[in-house]
Order: sequence, then structure tokens, then C-alpha cells
Amino acid sequence: MKKTVVISLGGSMIINGNGVHTAFLKKFRAIIQRESRNGLSFIIVCGGGNTTRAYQAAGRILKFSNVTLDRIGIRVTHVNAEFVRTLLAGIRGVEVVGGEKPGQSTDAVSVRHAVVHRATTVINISSIAYVYDADPAKNPGAKKFDHLTWKQYRAIIGSRWTPGMHAPFDPIAARLAQKHGLTVSFMSGDDLGALSKILRGKKWVGSRIAPQRS
Repeated sequence: MKKTVVISLGGSMIINGNGVHTAFLKKFRAIIQRESRNGLSFIIVCGGGNTTRAYQAAGRILKFSNVTLDRIGIRVTHVNAEFVRTLLAGIRGVEVVGGEKPGQSTDAVSVRHAVVHRATTVINISSIAYVYDADPAKNPGAKKFDHLTWKQYRAIIGSRWTPGMHAPFDPIAARLAQKHGLTVSFMSGDDLGALSKILRGKKWVGSRIAPQRS
């Protein structure tokens, strides 16, 4: 039976400030195709990114409820997932999905798929490689982590979910990952070579959250 790899693909890697991120997506497809030929199966969970946040920011001005904001975000992830699904069409052993229900991000969907398919690791690909103790865009002195436990991470991120929140891994997903003893490996989409390194258990540039410190 093929080993299943779950990837939480941030929406910023699908659409960025310049439009659809075709340069990344071409390289991503080549790696997925190669690793599929090497015997791996993939479940790729697509986020909504800044497209979702743009709709949600407008929705807040117009007094939409949080549930409605989440539902709009879910629809955006489905559009992103359809695009990526078409991109990866023809590659065997690849499933592409989006969001599922309000009250969580696609990170939580990734955790659910990891549990169902007995995967021990989720790979999180976004525009940043590291988990910080504060937003580095707002706090230049923010500390980055190579390794941390779920207890440490949840102390940083808190437990409350808000639609469109900026978080390396959402609070609901973090609680579920801790409950099921999962590891999450973070990497930047600008360094796609890190994906192959993670798959082979090699050192890469990025953070790792695990049940216990290694």
C-alpha cells in the first residue's frame, strides 16, 4: 500500500499579489509527479489565502456573521482546489480538496485526512518557513523556532479561531494534531527542494511541531 503524504497548501502559494502563482505551481507539479512515480500518494488541502481575507474584510464592513465569513472562505478554497486539481490531473494517487465547515481553516482538514489515512506528518507549505512567537512582519524581534512541542505552540497561538486569522497552523488544527500525536513540518514554497528533504527525513529550512521535543 502506498504511503500517503498530507500537504496543507497555503492559498498564498496558489494566488499571490501578482495573480496565480504559476512559477511555484509548475515546480510543485513536477515534484508531485516525480514523488508519485516513486510510490507516494498525496492528499493536498488547498487554503484560501489573501483572496479569502479580502472577501472577509469586506464582509466584516458589511456586518456579515463569522459563520458566513467562514463559508465564503470555504468556497474560495474550493475554487483554488479545482485549479490545483486540474493542474495535477493525470498524476496517479493524488487527491485535492478544500475547506469543509465553518469554525476552522484547511489546516484542520489536513489533520483529519492525516488521521483517516494514518499519516503521522502533515507538511505545511506557505510563504514562510518558520513558526515565530510573534508576527515577524510587525515585530522584527520575533523569535523563530526550529523545533517546538504542541504545548509550546498552543501557548503562543491561543485557542480561539477567527475567520481569516493569520496563524502558521490554526488553533483548532493544533488541538487536533496534539490529540492524535501528529507532527507538522513547515516549509516555504520559495524553497521547494525542502519538500523532497522532508519526505526523505533530511534536514530542511523550516520549523517542526511535534508531540515531544526531539
